[in-house]
Amino acid sequence: QTAFHFSITNSDWEDNVRFEELVKNCKEVGYFEAGGKKWTCPFLPTPINRSECEAEKSRLGIRECDYDNDYWAGAVKQCGGINKMPTMADLAKIASLIYKGNPTVGAYNNVTNLTYESDTATSLGLLDPDFYLWSGEENSVAYAYSRGFYDTGTFLTYTYRYLSSKHAICRVD
Repeated sequence: QTAFHFSITNSDWEDNVRFEELVKNCKEVGYFEAGGKKWTCPFLPTPINRSECEAEKSRLGIRECDYDNDYWAGAVKQCGGINKMPTMADLAKIASLIYKGNPTVGAYNNVTNLTYESDTATSLGLLDPDFYLWSGEENSVAYAYSRGFYDTGTFLTYTYRYLSSKHAICRVD
């Protein structure tokens, strides 16, 4: 039996992806890394009602509560507070990892003419397009910021907090 020894360095990797940034499948290890931070696998949050939001808002860092089916506030609660949710800058870093060529994506910018790298996204535990990830940033009593991920681009969105179709990720310390 012959043993083979080898190593892989950043210079061996193509397409401008740093080897250290690639991780095992999120579902195998329970988290993925992006931008030097660890994140849970995406999940659909459970909504909370307005009175529950009001009772928890100071502890969670929520400014305002308005809905009885507040999925964004539910995500904040499941994460353990605003500070455990991604910022728009964090979501932009995730976007730059999963599009071909690792494009620069600004926190509040829309970027088009991209190619979604399904294999890379899957290795991070992310979904197939189209999907959205909530940020921890409130826009108003009714809205919160999120980032949309599509086959050919990524977009800033600020939408109603009662939308049930957006996924959440939480910071893992």
